[in-house]
Amino acid sequence: MTVLANYKLAVLFLAVLCALLSKNARRSGEIVTLTSIPRSTTTTQGNTWRGLTPLRSNREEVEKVLGTPKDSVGKIFIYDTETEKVHVWYSEGVCKASEMGQWNVPLGTMLQIRVYPKSTILLRDLQLDMSKYKRIPDPNIPNWAIYRDQDKGVMVQIQLENGCEQVEILTYEPKKDDSHLRCPSSGRSASKRLFETKPYRQGDLQSIR
Repeated sequence: MTVLANYKLAVLFLAVLCALLSKNARRSGEIVTLTSIPRSTTTTQGNTWRGLTPLRSNREEVEKVLGTPKDSVGKIFIYDTETEKVHVWYSEGVCKASEMGQWNVPLGTMLQIRVYPKSTILLRDLQLDMSKYKRIPDPNIPNWAIYRDQDKGVMVQIQLENGCEQVEILTYEPKKDDSHLRCPSSGRSASKRLFETKPYRQGDLQSIR
């Protein structure tokens, strides 16, 4: 049997296992079904979340939606809603250096937003067009991977648990068409900083639930 055939069998086995486990988990209320997942988490229009778009929305607009931040860590502003924790990075001025690179946008413009669902959501329940996403195993955390659509500026970090890919973090970042707003001196591309800017590791996620 070829390597490709073995891989397909393994994927099929995991899909069947996940379906069985999900069915049992739903009966006990451990996994949230699509109908009960907040639409703010599951509805994706490109890199826009709740009407907030990187490089377009500003802090005033963010706080109209999320309220005032509950905390901050470095340059990260942390918001808390009933259904998710939300981390936001803002521009410190035109072409000013930041963890998200240097962008030609005004002070206070949202650079990136990360959403941490408080309930368990399966990747398949997001109903994404997975043909648009590249899967990248996380080199830092076992059983974690990142699905990324760089053209649209959307990234989903998942944890493989009992054969099911559970959503841990949804990230909305500048999309490919926003490259004209990147300052010439911004240095490394966002793809090279992909794993460097992640503020939490597996064990730390429990503290933001």
